[in-house]
Amino acid sequence: MVGVDFVSPTNSQIISCRKNGIVQVWSAETAAQLSSLQLGSEVSTIACCQSSRSAFIGLSSGQLVVLDLNTPESPRIIFEDRIHHGSILHIAFDMSGKLLFTGSDDGHVIILDTRASNKFKCLGHIDVKGQVTGIASLHQLKIEKEWCYLAISSVCDNSSVISHAKLPVDLHLQPKEAFDDDTFHMDPKFISRADCQLDFLASSVAMVNPNIMVTVDVTKKNVVILNLNSGKLTVTDRANGHLLKGGSVVISPHGKWIGSYSGDGQIIFRSIEDAQNSVSIPCHSHFLGGTSFLKFANDGQQVLSCGKDGVIALWKWNYDSLVTEEKATVLGAVDASRGRYASLLGLRKEQDAVLQNMPALSALKCQEKTWLAKVEAGVQELKDKTFEPQIEELRKSISELRATVLGMIETNENVDGIEQLKRHELL
Repeated sequence: MVGVDFVSPTNSQIISCRKNGIVQVWSAETAAQLSSLQLGSEVSTIACCQSSRSAFIGLSSGQLVVLDLNTPESPRIIFEDRIHHGSILHIAFDMSGKLLFTGSDDGHVIILDTRASNKFKCLGHIDVKGQVTGIASLHQLKIEKEWCYLAISSVCDNSSVISHAKLPVDLHLQPKEAFDDDTFHMDPKFISRADCQLDFLASSVAMVNPNIMVTVDVTKKNVVILNLNSGKLTVTDRANGHLLKGGSVVISPHGKWIGSYSGDGQIIFRSIEDAQNSVSIPCHSHFLGGTSFLKFANDGQQVLSCGKDGVIALWKWNYDSLVTEEKATVLGAVDASRGRYASLLGLRKEQDAVLQNMPALSALKCQEKTWLAKVEAGVQELKDKTFEPQIEELRKSISELRATVLGMIETNENVDGIEQLKRHELL
């Protein structure tokens, strides 16, 4: 298993992907398999969109595949495009329901429109060095609904960097000033980009709020809380993590709880306010590779995990032992999800209608060029057309010069030997 997620918006269905390309949809209530689909390509990751009943699947070939899940018993492939040169390692949605971010090891994070009505258009890209190890997005509905925050963790030459940026959720409406070239590379100034070098090797990144991030110290096996201030990251807390090196972290939708998973097969939960205290649950076999994915439900009341042992586990919080005040505190996640659900209701209805009207693709095609390669080729073609008159004039001048030189050589060969110029004299 390489990934698992809840199908929006009710969390009543679950979708999972195996590395061999098998996609399965399950009932969250009965654990019954509702459908199965063979993509015929190796899968690397999966995530479900909040603004429609769709799943976005990343392939090892760099292709992005979109499934229509409006009929869980019969999922349909409705879109594919090659986004990266290497495997799509990470897919992250902005919670506004409008933006999608993908990362690989080819030096780019690609930004896409999640909406079927906009044909899942690629909107821009952000360059990073090395391999992307995590992508996190944050949207504050009641504070800055027009903007979202982005954090990207990457590793290059055994050194980790976390890049922080602020993007408009309606990126497709932004002027050319949002980009610093014709290939739609995001202007670092426009997105207030900050690249922060870490003094430890980090894997994964999650966002609590615009300034607080969580990552994993690979070597020390710690969960690390970071604070961003004036473009610099400082460590504010460290807590013991997993038994094996590596691992990843996720944040609950209401930004209060940290979940982590690793190759040791454990999943660990802790609160942001008290990271030192944690609850560890043995979940997947570390002999077979441990836990490979962890996902909070939109209301934070359920958690999905899957492992390299082929097991999918669905967890629910048990509040029976809590008093009324404590229950009110932990159920804050439900209140947060209700506001988000209401804000996406109109968009979801609109996009689901578009999804159902899109034709299904019979099979995946292997595309040679990525989206960015096509854009770069188009830019080069436009430049060639722009300078075509100058290029033609230059070619003409070179042709005339060549004719003149050949004429001089021929004349030189026909003169008397004493007057004839040697090769070095002629040049």
